[in-house]
Amino acid sequence: MDISKGNILDYGCGIGTDLKFFQQLGFTPFGVDIVPEAIKKTKLALPKFEENFHTIPNIPNLKDYFHETFDIIFANQVMYYLNDKDIENICNQFFNLLKPGGIFFVTMISTTNGHYKFIESTKNNLSKVVLKQRLNEIHFMNFKTSQQVLDIFKKFEKLHLGSYEMTMIESEGSTAHHIFIGKK
Repeated sequence: MDISKGNILDYGCGIGTDLKFFQQLGFTPFGVDIVPEAIKKTKLALPKFEENFHTIPNIPNLKDYFHETFDIIFANQVMYYLNDKDIENICNQFFNLLKPGGIFFVTMISTTNGHYKFIESTKNNLSKVVLKQRLNEIHFMNFKTSQQVLDIFKKFEKLHLGSYEMTMIESEGSTAHHIFIGKK
């Protein structure tokens, strides 16, 4: 199936950078994020489609925001801030919103990511990561192996499982993430 246009939903769209790219390729952009200021910036970047962008609670009912179905659902560097139960909930919603033959793209943080060594505790699949060096932050992340990624997204037919990583600062370690691409 060749998907070269249609509706794309960016779950965790931030300021709309990826959506702007896809819109320039001929896709109709839709996006959600938990940060109101990010959605405001997305609306400014893509004013023709401003009604397609919504601020959502951490775990939304996406049917409350969209009556459309999607050719592509894109979730880049966002799903690993959810526990397994919430990931399953959102994936079920994605499956219901995706057109037959539609594409699902997601990244998950890997257990080989440098942040993994800064885990202080874990509860409900979320690890408390305390960064004290260049980044002085606390995050709650759901680290996964490649097999766990396949298990989580098994509802979708696997088209590709890959990864990307680099090391910018050795003391922080790798930026390893899994990439899963599936089809309904």
